[in-house]
Amino acid sequence: MVFDTFMFKDKTIIVNPKNASWVVTDSEARNLILSKKLKDMPLDARKAVKKSGIFSEDEFFDAKHDLILGILAVTKGCNLQCKYCYADAGIEKGSMHLSAAKKCIDFLTDSKFKRVTILFHGGEPSLMGKDWFKEILLYIELKRKKHKKKKINVRMQTNATLIDEEFAKLLANFGVKVGISIDGPPKINDRTRPFVNGSGASKSVLCGLSNLQKSRIHPGSIMVVSRLNFDKMKDCLKFFTSKGIDSVKIIGVSCLGRSAKNKEYQITPMQYYRAIKDATDFCLKSEKKITLTPVSYLIYNLISKDRSYMCLRSPCGAANSALAFDCEGNVYPCDDLIGKQQYVLGNVFKNDIAEVLGSKMAREFRKRTVSKIEGCKKCTWRNFCGGGCAGRVLLTYNTLNHSSDICAYYKNMFPYLIRLLYEDKEKVFEKLIK
Repeated sequence: MVFDTFMFKDKTIIVNPKNASWVVTDSEARNLILSKKLKDMPLDARKAVKKSGIFSEDEFFDAKHDLILGILAVTKGCNLQCKYCYADAGIEKGSMHLSAAKKCIDFLTDSKFKRVTILFHGGEPSLMGKDWFKEILLYIELKRKKHKKKKINVRMQTNATLIDEEFAKLLANFGVKVGISIDGPPKINDRTRPFVNGSGASKSVLCGLSNLQKSRIHPGSIMVVSRLNFDKMKDCLKFFTSKGIDSVKIIGVSCLGRSAKNKEYQITPMQYYRAIKDATDFCLKSEKKITLTPVSYLIYNLISKDRSYMCLRSPCGAANSALAFDCEGNVYPCDDLIGKQQYVLGNVFKNDIAEVLGSKMAREFRKRTVSKIEGCKKCTWRNFCGGGCAGRVLLTYNTLNHSSDICAYYKNMFPYLIRLLYEDKEKVFEKLIK
C-alpha cells in the first residue's frame, strides 16, 4: 500500500491514491500511519484513520449513472464575437430544423436512461426565436406525458442579449433552467464578449437577466477566466451578487477555436488556480452564499465516492452520460467536438442511442480511464479529478492517452480544499455547497 503525503503548517495530508481517500494528521500520527502501527495510536485517532478508508485495499470504483445529457447546438450563428470562442461561432451559418430537433429529443427521451437533460446551446440558441422554442418545448411536454416515470429537464445556455420579457415568460412557463454567459462587470465583459460590430454587449445581457428574473427564473452564470479577469475574481463576484446571481461556473479560456488566434487572452493552469482560489476565498468571507462550480464538485469528490459531475469522472461523461448534436442531427461525444467530422458517432435519423453508444469511437472514449493514461497512472489525485476533459485533451494533444492540460491546477486545488475542510468543514458546506 502506497501513501502520498503533503505538508501544511504542522499537519500532514496522507492520501491513498488507489481508492481516493485521505486523512489529516499531526506528525506523531503520521509516523504511526506510515509505519502501519495503528494499534499504538489513541482510540479516537485510530477510529478516525480507519473511517477515512486510507487502509482499504479496494480500487476506486464509481457507480454507473442513469443520466444522459443531450447538448443540442441548435445554431452555428451568434450575435456576439467573443474573443476566445472555442467554437468560432458566427463564422458559419446554419440552424437546426424543427424536425431535426424533435428527432434529437426522441433519440434522448426514448432511451433507456431514467433521467434526461436537454441543453439548448449554440452558437446563440435564442437566435432560433420564440416560435421555434415554443414548438419544441410543447413537444418536450408531450414526451414528458409519454414517459411519466422519467425525469426530463430542460436547460438553455444563452448570452441573454435577445431575451425580452415575452421570451423569458415562455421559458418560465415550461420550467426551463437558464444559464447566462458573462465574464464580470461591463469593463471586462464588453472587451471579451462584444457584439459582432465591436460594441459592448453588457447592457443587453443585463436587460435579458432582468427579464428572466422578473419571470422568476434565477439564472446561474458561466464566467470564462481569461487574462483580463483571472486576478479580478473579487470584483467579478461582487458584481454578480449585486445582480442577484448566486451560482457561478468558472471555466478556463480554451486554447481552441477563436482563442487560438487571440493568444493574449489565454492563461496558464496556475493562473486558473489563482482565479478559483481567490473566488473560493471570497465566497467563504462573503455574507451572501455563492455556489461555485467546479469548486463544489471538487469538494464532493473529496468527501464522497459518487462522481455526480461528469467532467470529473473516469471515464468522463463524453459518449457515456453526455452526447452532443449538431444542426444536421450528427451525434458527437461532447460539444467540444461538434463540427469535427472524424468524431461523429452516428446520426439521429439513421441510428438509435444504443448504436451510437456502441460505436467504436464511443467505446474509445469510455476506455479513457486514469489507470490507462500515461500521465495519470501515478498521480496522487487521479481518482479525484478523473483525468480532465477528454474532448479538450483530444483536440489539444491529438490523442486520448494524455493527462489534462490543467494538471497543475488540480494538483494545487485539492490540497488547498483539504486544508479548508480540515480547518472548518461546516463553513465550507455553509458557504460553498448547495
